[in-house]
Amino acid sequence: MKERKEALLYSFVNLKNMGADKVQGVIQRKEKFEFNVFQGDISLLRTNEDITLDLRAIKDDRQASLKINNIDKNSIEEACKEIITLSKNGEKDEAFDIAPYQEKREFTYGDMEPNLDKMYSKFQEFLDIIKDRYPYLHLEESILEFNKSEALIMNTNGVELVEIRSVYDMSIFFTSKKNGKASSFNYSGISVKEIENELFNFNYFKRVLDQSEKETEAIPFEGKYTGKILVTPECMNDMLMYYVNCYLNDFPLISGTSIFKDKLGECIADKKLTVKSNMISDSLPGGNFITSDGFVAEDMTVIDKGVLKSFILTQYGANKTGKERSKNNGVAWTIEAGNSSFEEMVKSIDEGILLCRFSGGNPSSSGDFSGVAKNSFYIKDGEIKQAINEAMISGNLGEMFNSVVDVSKETVTDGNNDLPWILFDGVIVSGK
Repeated sequence: MKERKEALLYSFVNLKNMGADKVQGVIQRKEKFEFNVFQGDISLLRTNEDITLDLRAIKDDRQASLKINNIDKNSIEEACKEIITLSKNGEKDEAFDIAPYQEKREFTYGDMEPNLDKMYSKFQEFLDIIKDRYPYLHLEESILEFNKSEALIMNTNGVELVEIRSVYDMSIFFTSKKNGKASSFNYSGISVKEIENELFNFNYFKRVLDQSEKETEAIPFEGKYTGKILVTPECMNDMLMYYVNCYLNDFPLISGTSIFKDKLGECIADKKLTVKSNMISDSLPGGNFITSDGFVAEDMTVIDKGVLKSFILTQYGANKTGKERSKNNGVAWTIEAGNSSFEEMVKSIDEGILLCRFSGGNPSSSGDFSGVAKNSFYIKDGEIKQAINEAMISGNLGEMFNSVVDVSKETVTDGNNDLPWILFDGVIVSGK
């Protein structure tokens, strides 16, 4: 870490000598140990290590940044020259800034070294279960990784923050093939702090694996209705990201397109919704202790029983809009659980679909969206019926988040988010 700190300080001296007013630098060292599965067997252990230096300088209210992969003096000097050249062509903007002085802090999370023996044994255990319980399942790819990141963030205001974080990440990509029919491609993944759980959190994957075989009998959805969709936790993450990007973060607020730009403290969603960004939660390995713009992160409530409590603004976004900077970058999402079980929610639906995956383009600035329901199921008279394909989903995000029928009491944690099933009304579902 000493060498990296010296590299940042050397960068600052060079950039200041070239006329920069303010400088922020991030040096990040990443280390990866990866087990890969090929044709059902663990066949590869790969290790990878890299280091990056990301510099951002402000000169005369113009900003430029550059990322390099070497921290030797010659590379730093050349990068500094290029940054100053780039800044001359940038637009002037008084909103550009760096974080003010904060007390020096160091944060650590997870194992400092990978437990390779346990990684292998738990991974093999997982694969054995797949072979035993899912004869029609084809694992296209399966990866178990130990990812460690050491980040040092400093700036010319005296900020010096360190975060050392390691996470075990597992992902699977799969289809099922039965009687000459194939399911739609699907994937799933989980991040954990430690590999202690027997069968490596197999129950997390069980639901989507169970569904895969049923999807080999999928039929085209026919007809059209405006009504209910029951969104799974995995798909809810995508919908929440669409919502945030459409209404609550830097771009829609700076551009003025957000319909909620003047709604802080007002009700913008159904009162059943409480949404938090728990970026420093110990139970969510996908979080961080430090924001990308050099602040110590805090957990925050974004929506409380439908009321907008916080936008998700970086320092630049806050300066540009005159609003308050948010306590974190908007990751590690949780939605507060409701009172109904998943089974009770299904039984309450006369007609609808269980939306497991959504494939579509980015919503319009107003929140209108349209896309295809993937890996999804038809619900009729309170029962999950046939797997379906060729079903289109469309609606408006703002209206949808105001039309929550129910929220499940169960939540699913994948290590990055902790989310429930949510039943929405007023969504258009159409097929052939």
